[in-house]
Amino acid sequence: MTEAQRTWQASDHRRVAGRYGLVGVNGSLLPVAVEDEVEEGPALRAFLVEGELLLALDQSYDLSLTARYDTPAGASYTKELDGAGTWRFVASALDGTSGEITMMSANGGTSSAAVTRLSLVHRTRAPWGRRRGPDFTWVYIRRSAARGVWGGE
Repeated sequence: MTEAQRTWQASDHRRVAGRYGLVGVNGSLLPVAVEDEVEEGPALRAFLVEGELLLALDQSYDLSLTARYDTPAGASYTKELDGAGTWRFVASALDGTSGEITMMSANGGTSSAAVTRLSLVHRTRAPWGRRRGPDFTWVYIRRSAARGVWGGE
């Protein structure tokens, strides 16, 4: 790789930095049922109702999700689920606004996502509940570019 290519890749993260709103999980639009929990009796029903991923220009990220839990008795409550860490971007050879990001969470886990100027598709385990289980496919739509990128906020 030439020095020009390294410089191009090092600055490319600015092209995908911004806010991404979660719109769907595993092929279903929000709200989506995600998991049943059993706590000494009947199961709670859990629904993911909203989420946002912020890819900051300093290459840190913040993930926030809101889940709603419905009890068998008809009551419900919400719970905020948050995550943070760092990310890096590797541009596609065909298009500088698309490629792959790798996210390293504060607890040491890593995951990757395909990203374009308009969307991000992330495949990883759910951030709640059991450590083992199926992977989830998260689909985000870009809400805004990071400040100073494409005239964003």
